[in-house]
Amino acid sequence: MITTDDAFLGGKLRILQPKKGFRAGVDSVFLAASLAPKPGDKIVEAGTGPGVAALCLLARVPDIHLTGIEREPTTAKLARENALRNGLKLAVIEADITGDHLPPSESFAHGFANPPWFENHAATHSPHALKARAHALEAGGVALWVANLGRLIAPDGSLTFIHRWQEARAIAALMQANGFNAIRIKPMAARAHETPIRAIVRARKVKAGQVEILESFVLHEGPSNAFTKQAEAILRHGESFLF
Repeated sequence: MITTDDAFLGGKLRILQPKKGFRAGVDSVFLAASLAPKPGDKIVEAGTGPGVAALCLLARVPDIHLTGIEREPTTAKLARENALRNGLKLAVIEADITGDHLPPSESFAHGFANPPWFENHAATHSPHALKARAHALEAGGVALWVANLGRLIAPDGSLTFIHRWQEARAIAALMQANGFNAIRIKPMAARAHETPIRAIVRARKVKAGQVEILESFVLHEGPSNAFTKQAEAILRHGESFLF
């Protein structure tokens, strides 16, 4: 596999990614920044990829026990290598979150994921096999991600997804169907007054709670398309993105 050596968090992390295929970007950084685990918590990520989100979280909160689930053996190996080269501890299980051989139920305090954005019938597939699999799911795949990852979370724990804004309410409904409530949806727009592109959906494994849609987070400002100061603080300086 040919890789590139990419900087994240202003160069605090150096992460190898496939030169061709799925490449993690700002979504992974924002997803990691939106989590607030306590030292000692056990955390699980589905679809770890080369480990960008997991390692961004570990760089901010190193005293947690983080397990990644990744179905592609070569990508899982890359995530382990990235953890070692950054001096961080990340366990990676080679498994498919939509299948079997997953960790025991209710064994983690928090779970998070950046699942593929499209189902196979709606996706324009990349000619690169790994990228195509990373961007498209089988029909009903997101429901399986929510159900299977949700089963791994202990009562009062949290489940956090980043996905397309258009799917945010549907993901919230799937979370509710799997025992999660107190849901907060944070839309993310490229610019002020524009329709959001993505959203972070966070829920807790509690018996009751409302769905709350928050004010949009704006990524860019000015004619140069520069990041806003708040976005820059998260992306470059590793600050949290709590809401």
